[in-house]
Parts: sequence; structure tokens; C-alpha cells
Amino acid sequence: MLWAYDNSPEDVSFGVINAFVHISMLPADPKEAEAQLSQIYAEAFGDEALHPIAFHQRDWLKADKWTLSCVSPMPPGFLTTYGEALHPSVGKLIWSGTETAEIWAGYMDGAVRSGHKAALQALQAVAGGKA
Repeated sequence: MLWAYDNSPEDVSFGVINAFVHISMLPADPKEAEAQLSQIYAEAFGDEALHPIAFHQRDWLKADKWTLSCVSPMPPGFLTTYGEALHPSVGKLIWSGTETAEIWAGYMDGAVRSGHKAALQALQAVAGGKA
């Protein structure tokens, strides 16, 4: 499993666990996938997890041809640990991409913001730091 988190409503009227799992890690049959994930959650949360009231599975590759995973292939903690290394330019090379976004990293919005910032850095460099 890549990662999972509690996505329950604020009033905790019911529990929701949202997980992002590489498709190759689960059985192709949704019922078998549900059973496998329920077993994993039961080890962490108790036997009540063996009896979910609903199970929804989405293959992001089939849902969106531009997305190979849910959002970002980077594991939790990667950007907070190593993210600063993605920002400094190297000579005339200015880094730009969703991974270098200051907000919305891993999303298209972050990629656009990062591209805009890099364009402004390039313009400033061409203008001799006056832009």
C-alpha cells in the first residue's frame, strides 16, 4: 500500500478510510481487493474493519489518461525532507514542474504555478535582475 488516511466526516458519524494503492498490489476482482484491504485495516484498527459498509475502487489510469497515479508518486514526507533541493537554479537552468510548486505540488495547478514562477525568474535574469 502506498498510503492511506482517515477521511471521516468531522462529526465522525461513520468512518472512511481513503487509500491510494498501486493497482498491481491488489487482486483484479474488486471483492478480493476489498477483503485484502479490510484485512490490512483490521490489523491496525480491529476486527470491525473486516465488515465495511461500502467499498469503492477507482483505477486512475483508466479514469484519466493523463494521470498515472492518484496525484504524486512521491511518498509522504519527501517534499518536506528534500523539497528545498528542487528549488535553486543551477547556472542558467531553472527548475520547473509540479514537484517544485510552493502550493499544490503534485497537481496540474502546481505545475502551472511553477511554470509561471520559472518564467518570471527567466525574465528577471534576462533583464539583469531588474524585472
